[in-house]
Amino acid sequence: MWLLLSFAGRFETRFFEDRDAPEKQEEANQKLNRATAKAANARGRYRYARNLANKLDNGQRLSEQQMGEVNLYKSGVLLKKANDLTLLSGHGTLRRPGDAAECLIGASTGGIVRRMLGDWEEPNFKHFLGGDPVADPEEKQRE
Repeated sequence: MWLLLSFAGRFETRFFEDRDAPEKQEEANQKLNRATAKAANARGRYRYARNLANKLDNGQRLSEQQMGEVNLYKSGVLLKKANDLTLLSGHGTLRRPGDAAECLIGASTGGIVRRMLGDWEEPNFKHFLGGDPVADPEEKQRE
């Protein structure tokens, strides 16, 4: 409202009557933002539990609640939840259980320079997580 008054110098109600209501794109954005926030929280909880496990290995005493987090970390529940929520959001870092391998997914994981200079290919996260042993879908169809 202030922008309208400051740039036009006057206020006319006809301005709002003649305009159609804008399309609601906020719902899709809100869902994506919520999914991204949940994924970030899950990855943060995973890292927190990993740090607690390192402290426990170094001989530091932990509270009962912290021990619960360490047990969830060691059982792999936190990693699976973090990976699942990251896949739903479409942005973030996937980690493979059992080793330190990471796979970045999302819009900013590649680019023209990486493709030209480094023979970069888009990450295949299904192959990375071990869900599909064949990395190329065309190879799978030939079989």
